[in-house]
Amino acid sequence: MNWYKRAQSNIDAIRENRPRIREMSLEWAKEKGTEITPEGNLVLFHGTSPRNAKLIERTRRINAGTYFDGNSDVARRFGCMTISRGNPVVLKAIVDPSAVTGGSYWSLNEDVYLDSDNVYRPRK
Repeated sequence: MNWYKRAQSNIDAIRENRPRIREMSLEWAKEKGTEITPEGNLVLFHGTSPRNAKLIERTRRINAGTYFDGNSDVARRFGCMTISRGNPVVLKAIVDPSAVTGGSYWSLNEDVYLDSDNVYRPRK
């Protein structure tokens, strides 16, 4: 199997498992104390450079593999580690829990896009 077919297989598996990922993410959010909106989405923070923050705001997209935390101070400290000078920007993002997995931090499984209701969601 070539790399493209393996990558597509991984993407398909993530899409098929979104309901279970959502359930697990919400369980973990409750255990960790991460804020959950009344609609069932996660309130997360991402520390990044001013340049990357502008790119996210302009494209309305956050890439797979991006790290988040439920605590803005932790996200700011992480942001400080990712830039060589200046101050990080901390973005607050409402994220569909089917798009992230948790551990000691949250990580996006796939690219997410800002919807009209200001929630970052994966494409169908």
